[in-house]
Amino acid sequence: MHSSSKLNHHHQRYAEAAMCNVHTSAMIAEYLGLAARQRGQPLHGIPASAQAFTLVSPNTKEEVAPAGFNVDNLQDSTVFTKSHLIKTMGGAIDLLTHEQAKLYETANEMYKLLIPIYESDFNYKELRECHASLQEVFEKIIESVRTAIRNAMPAACSLQ
Repeated sequence: MHSSSKLNHHHQRYAEAAMCNVHTSAMIAEYLGLAARQRGQPLHGIPASAQAFTLVSPNTKEEVAPAGFNVDNLQDSTVFTKSHLIKTMGGAIDLLTHEQAKLYETANEMYKLLIPIYESDFNYKELRECHASLQEVFEKIIESVRTAIRNAMPAACSLQ
């Protein structure tokens, strides 16, 4: 997935590169969640499984660990770590909000998964950055709806 993300990024296919990072994040979360369950440890804000990413991309439900998978096989991995999950999720958000991707609503869903990790770590600096970035994301959504670049929002929502 990482190679696909880099290749898509190189060819300026930012939405596709972002989705590669989303799926990578889902896989990492799946294995971290499985490891926590097998070891009886808390998740500390980490999404419990790949299923948590389905609002970002419905296809992430396929990123499940095989039955009987032993997470001890990954204990020396530098990929299946909380810090790599955070980095990959951040990379996905950066690509989702790229000027050529403009997947702002999807970025919002990623932030909903990232913020609890920072909250559990009491990482107020990163929380501040997330909320500042979210403000920009919502301003871009509002502007694009106002200028009719995007479809109107559902009737239940309104811009004031």
